[in-house]
Amino acid sequence: MALLPIVKMGDPVLRKKTALITKIDAALGKTILDMFQTMYAAPGIGLAANQVGLGKCFAVIDLREKNNKAEPLVIINPVIEHRSGTTYEEEGCLSIPGFAAKIKRSAKVRV
Repeated sequence: MALLPIVKMGDPVLRKKTALITKIDAALGKTILDMFQTMYAAPGIGLAANQVGLGKCFAVIDLREKNNKAEPLVIINPVIEHRSGTTYEEEGCLSIPGFAAKIKRSAKVRV
């Protein structure tokens, strides 16, 4: 496994529409493991592929710090099917180091 460079705000890859994943193979699996390692080292709780310079539609997430029943997740080509409620929480972004703000989000989301 290897740490991947996290791209910073202003990098064009962060504004481009990501490409759908069409093949799940060993190379994607290695990239996913590298992304988890990178996210934990940063440290963070989520990391999208475009944040490491890949214009692909997938992300890794680990919410165990907030919810001890949660499992690490990989979401590939996610589509929001339902959302409900509202919550406001302090959030940061690994692509904007040192910045955090209270963000309005849906309390529950099904993808």
